[in-house]
Amino acid sequence: MKAFDVLLYSVAFSLSACALFPATPHAVAPAQPAQRASEAPVPLDPIRRALEDFERDRQLAPVDVEHEVARLEALPERVPAQQLRLTLLRSLRLEQDRAALAEKVDQLNQQLRDAQARSEALSSKIQELKAIERSLVSRPTPDAGERAPAKP
Repeated sequence: MKAFDVLLYSVAFSLSACALFPATPHAVAPAQPAQRASEAPVPLDPIRRALEDFERDRQLAPVDVEHEVARLEALPERVPAQQLRLTLLRSLRLEQDRAALAEKVDQLNQQLRDAQARSEALSSKIQELKAIERSLVSRPTPDAGERAPAKP
């Protein structure tokens, strides 16, 4: 399991644990009226729904994650489920940024290795040319008398 998944699930479990225990030890939850047959069924638990939304959000492109974060941040008031989704989207954005940086570092490292290989190849060629130059016999310069007569 990835560290990011562990973080995600620990946040979800922490929030769900907070929802299980009342704020004061002796608080009594108010009685809930019975659900009418005409009412819609109770929606999914908000944390579970946020996690399902997050699973879909993980497939989004970075620009779409950015737009969704901006949309949620622009809301004047957020319910806890929206706040949880915003937090998860922000963490997704950070993970995507980290992955993009890691990819960029890998590209730069590859370019560096290529440049070093080219540099070593050029240094080797320079050394070979220097060796050839040293091995050439230096030719004596012809004297003025030894020159071929100039044609008129």
